[in-house]
Amino acid sequence: MLNKSQLQLLQSFIGPSGFYIETIKDDTGFNMETKVLYLERAISQDCQIFLQSLDKLYNPALTGQAKTDHLNFIRALKFINDACFNNEVNYGYFGNRKALSHYFGSLGDIDTIAFQVATRKAVNDSVVVLQSNQKEITAQKAEWIMHEQATTNQTGWRRELDLPQAQLAMAASHAPLHQPHFFQAVQQPQRMAHIVPTGVRILVQMHLVPQETIDGLSYEQLERLDCTRFLISNGLMTVDEALALALNGVQHLHNLVDERIVTLIQEERLTIEQAKNFSDEQCRRVRYAQPLISNELMTVDEALALTDDQVMDLSRVQGNDMPTGNWDVVLPQLNQSTRFSP
Repeated sequence: MLNKSQLQLLQSFIGPSGFYIETIKDDTGFNMETKVLYLERAISQDCQIFLQSLDKLYNPALTGQAKTDHLNFIRALKFINDACFNNEVNYGYFGNRKALSHYFGSLGDIDTIAFQVATRKAVNDSVVVLQSNQKEITAQKAEWIMHEQATTNQTGWRRELDLPQAQLAMAASHAPLHQPHFFQAVQQPQRMAHIVPTGVRILVQMHLVPQETIDGLSYEQLERLDCTRFLISNGLMTVDEALALALNGVQHLHNLVDERIVTLIQEERLTIEQAKNFSDEQCRRVRYAQPLISNELMTVDEALALTDDQVMDLSRVQGNDMPTGNWDVVLPQLNQSTRFSP
């Protein structure tokens, strides 16, 4: 099952008021029946089939803000499908990763079945809210499906969203796509626009980064802000400091997205430079030992020296939702085991 932190993060993405669900609800380019249909497909069609479904949505004729909004709508649906089926995702310098490990791995072990169940439940709950008139929705979904049969697949969006190589089409059609009342977005003056990561949008919503600053940033700079969003939002790093990070440091910035690592930095038990340079295994050890370190029952160096079996013991205790205040009781019990003796 999902732990509390994983469930909270999933809800923040696709719960009734989740970021991606709000993106889908607020989109003005598609009517409600199309949104409901694609939400249902996102949790029922595997990766390759759903990619072809999304090809029917993409309108390559759009430019400017209309294109950005259109791609954000598709991106929201793709995230749901990735979370449900644990597809591979491509994330800039980090390369290809399984979706659940990329988004949720820093919060604990991944149970793919539990995530699929939770994702489907969250989306179905949102669909119930969206469907105000079931009879009308059913009729209009059938109309859209008939429209799809006469629509050419448009695959250009796959490169726009920088999907993994295996999810890119061999050839993309660039012919204009006409979609009657199903797609009403108005074409606007053309401008170059990057797809802004979710974490950066949250910083904008918190008024920590002005929108005009975001508009002028490169993709690499947006990644820096996304990876350091917790540090920025907690006053541990300024936007200018985040943007000034060396490119060779971006490889390790994903460690700074972990809330337990950020907690240790806030408590001044760990420096940003140390966290940046942790390997994945070192980050995992410190993350599981964070309650002990925070309660001064273990140092960071001692956490880094833990064996795999000792980390497993800590993971097992945390899987039982042990309150932080009881760690001083748990530690002696773990010390008595033949495997945990720091």
